[in-house]
Amino acid sequence: RQVALAVTGSIAAYKAAIVARLLVKEGATVQVLMTRAAREFVGPATFAGITGRPPITDLFAVDRGGESHVQVAQESRLVIVAPATADTLARLAAGRADDPVTAAVLCATCPVLIAPAMHPGMWANAATRRNVETLSSDGRVEWVGPQPGEVASGDQGLGRLAEPEEIVARAARHLVAADLAGRHLVVTAGPTLEDLDPVRYISNRSSGKMGFALAERASTRGARVTLISGPVSLKTPHGVARVDVRSAIAMRGALWQALGPDLGNADALVMVAAVADYRPAEARSSKIRRQNQGLTLELVSNPDLL
Repeated sequence: RQVALAVTGSIAAYKAAIVARLLVKEGATVQVLMTRAAREFVGPATFAGITGRPPITDLFAVDRGGESHVQVAQESRLVIVAPATADTLARLAAGRADDPVTAAVLCATCPVLIAPAMHPGMWANAATRRNVETLSSDGRVEWVGPQPGEVASGDQGLGRLAEPEEIVARAARHLVAADLAGRHLVVTAGPTLEDLDPVRYISNRSSGKMGFALAERASTRGARVTLISGPVSLKTPHGVARVDVRSAIAMRGALWQALGPDLGNADALVMVAAVADYRPAEARSSKIRRQNQGLTLELVSNPDLL
């Protein structure tokens, strides 16, 4: 699970430290390579502290034998270039090898994942488009991002670095056996909310984290995943198709749609949602007013989804 993380001179270089931390958390051994410009934004000591290995910053470091880029390229299962500047893309497309990053990518026979980060004007420039096309046509790289949004200058457009979680999710597909490829998994997660009126409901304290973690891991292992979730404040895992529902009845409908009438549309069903056992017999169309004598609610059983 050795990964080479190549960091170049972008203001987004600080996010590479988060990428390194997440990769280590996933169980990867991470060797960082840095260009001279990258060191203007993030210090090598930061990556050494995160990965337990000093970054490679010089092609001719005596203590590494002078060909560290060759060794890293041979040992790594994946090379990630994040962030990749416009200049880096130009040098990679031209086959340059004048720093540890470009030299390692040129030597690598493993997959190379590139996460561009630059001003939208640079990304849209014809020269950059040619470099991207060249690298893509060579069949050696996979792209993650860039994303639209605000960049460091305050301008808006396509050029932001993909989020570290997305980069690591894409990387994980190269590091984990795709033993669920071709399978369709349906996962339920989170609570259900049973409305009393427009502002009140009955629910439980389910966070949804377990179901989302299972969906994410199944997707990483190559499965096509449908995640049916009650209301939670969690990001959709990369590569997962999410269906949001509110009540137990709505979750039942989403399940039948995902599974099909004969349950033949999925290979496995993982029921992690905390489905409410009861719902109000009547959901009021307007807010129930406070009464001094108290309030009695009639509840009826929800269907057993499993």
